Amino acid sequence: VEALVRENIQLKKEVSKLQESLLASIQNPNKGPRLMGGGHFKGAAVDGKAKKGDQFAKEIEMLERVLSEKKVINERMTGQMTALQRALSMQEELVAAVNVELTETRSEKAREAEHRQKAEALLEALQKQIGEETKRRRELEESQEQLAMANAKLSAMAAALEKRMAEERAA
Repeated sequence: VEALVRENIQLKKEVSKLQESLLASIQNPNKGPRLMGGGHFKGAAVDGKAKKGDQFAKEIEMLERVLSEKKVINERMTGQMTALQRALSMQEELVAAVNVELTETRSEKAREAEHRQKAEALLEALQKQIGEETKRRRELEESQEQLAMANAKLSAMAAALEKRMAEERAA
């Protein structure tokens, strides 16, 4: 029984060494030999290098494909950026033209407002003159009415005076 226990302990030690060796070779397949049953064997590292070379070639091929795709995308994006810059330039020119037109329109509106103010001032002055002329005309009409009434009174008085003089001559 003691011999079996010792053998069991020794086998456990060997299994743990093999596990450590396997883990070490997985982590670094090109460094150092793996232990197998107390001995060394180096064949796995060569296969690892071949596999790694194939993987490396596949990775390079994949990266070249990705790079060429990125170049195509870059060219497309560069073309789009150039087109966008042209469009932006055209829009900036359009904005500048609109700003010039807006400034001209504002200037015209300012001139129109100035003309409107002058016209309104002139209209007020004309309305004031018309009001004064209307007032003078009323006063003149009133004066003419008073003169007509005075002339009528004078005519009536002259007629009465002539009548009286004619009566006095006849008497």
